[in-house]
Order: sequence, then structure tokens, then C-alpha cells
Amino acid sequence: MKNLRKMRTLGSIGVVKKARAGFTMVELLLVILVGGLLILAGVQGYNKVYIPTQADAEVKKCSFVIGGIERYKNNYNNGAFPAKTGAIPSIPLLKSALGGTTGVNDVISWTYACAVGNNSPAVIVTEVYQNVDKRAMIVAGINNSLSPWVATQTGLKITITRANSVCN
Repeated sequence: MKNLRKMRTLGSIGVVKKARAGFTMVELLLVILVGGLLILAGVQGYNKVYIPTQADAEVKKCSFVIGGIERYKNNYNNGAFPAKTGAIPSIPLLKSALGGTTGVNDVISWTYACAVGNNSPAVIVTEVYQNVDKRAMIVAGINNSLSPWVATQTGLKITITRANSVCN
């Protein structure tokens, strides 16, 4: 009786054929292809939303750092940028202007430089940004909102410069 259930009759000529036990290779490949296309579409949509959001957060981080440097210049250094060079967390006056250890944790690999004198550029160099689109969005965001500071891409990092600064 079990074997009869697995067999079915086709048409009126009485041809008996066993029922299929699985899927064909073409059916499996079609399912894999459709699944791959769905995953690709999801990644593309994710990047269109996520990368601009990340770039906006990085522009805010740049604004925070520049604000700290500007505060130090205006409140503690007679209108001059600090003439220091090094990693931002290792420069105590910048660390203090950025709110201490908590404030500099996000910019641990960033550097700052400003040589003593008039007409010196104040320069901030950020961390590495692997994504080209994200770097471009950050540069555009800084240039659109943080004038007179100017951002440029330098390899995988971003260099933010304020020209003609007084540093001491």
C-alpha cells in the first residue's frame, strides 16, 4: 500500500510514474539567485541610509573638536590658537577644552598642529575613513558648515585647516 501512495497515474493511458522526492538543481539555483538579489538590494538600501548618518555624526564630531579649540583660543589664549603639536588627547589644554577624558575618547587618533607665529595654519588630521563616499560627505559637511575651517581628503584621512592663524 505504501508504494501505491508514492505512485500516481497520468492520463487515461495508465502510465505510472513515481512522485518527485526533492527539488531540481534549476529550482535550487533560482531560489539562491533570488535570495542573493534580495540581500544585495538590502545592502544597497542600508548603505544609502547608514553612510550619510555616519557622515553627519562625524561632521558633528569635527564641530565639537573645532569648537573646543576655538573656545581655548578665545577664552584662555588671548585670541591665539594653541601652538602645540601632537595627538589631541595628549595635549592637556585641548583635552580640557573638549571636556576631559570623556570628550577626547572619540578623537583618540586625531592630531593637531599649529606652529608658533602669525599666519600659521591650524591643522587637525582625523582618523582613517575607509569608505570613499563617507569621506566625501564629511569633507562637504565641514566645508559647508564650519567656515573658515576647510577640509580636504588626504589619503584615507581628512585634514581640516584654518589658514592665517595666530598661534602661540
